[in-house]
Amino acid sequence: MKTLILSFALLLSIAVTAQKIDLVSATQQSWSGGVAGHHGINYCVVIQCTDTTVVPDTLWIGPTIYSKILIYPGDSTVRKYNKKLHAYTYTLFAYESYNDMEHQYSYTGKQEADDKTKQHLRHYDGVALVSYKYKGKHYSYIVKKLNQLPGLCYP
Repeated sequence: MKTLILSFALLLSIAVTAQKIDLVSATQQSWSGGVAGHHGINYCVVIQCTDTTVVPDTLWIGPTIYSKILIYPGDSTVRKYNKKLHAYTYTLFAYESYNDMEHQYSYTGKQEADDKTKQHLRHYDGVALVSYKYKGKHYSYIVKKLNQLPGLCYP
């Protein structure tokens, strides 16, 4: 009887502390071109959850925060329902863009962006972090690895 109660308590604790989301894929793809000196990286993180109350709100990649993640088409997140798995899939997009010709001009926007990044610096053990709300509380999921896609070169 003790074994049955102990195993039930163990399974209950695992269910309570389990992550509410699963990582489907996480990729990064470098690009260059368009205008002389322009290059950057596109990021795509796809997560899946079975609970409708899970709402992703922030994506961290390294020290950079991408907080404009909303749940309607046309913005940086796409939400789809998979009838076969009875789960919602969220596709989170983020990008970094650089201009090597920028140093030739007087531009203070980069310093302001650097200050904003330092202000929101958060330490975690991985390459990316997805924070989400679940029943009014904030939780986070650590992405350990971003798969590298072949680079793009625009004319």
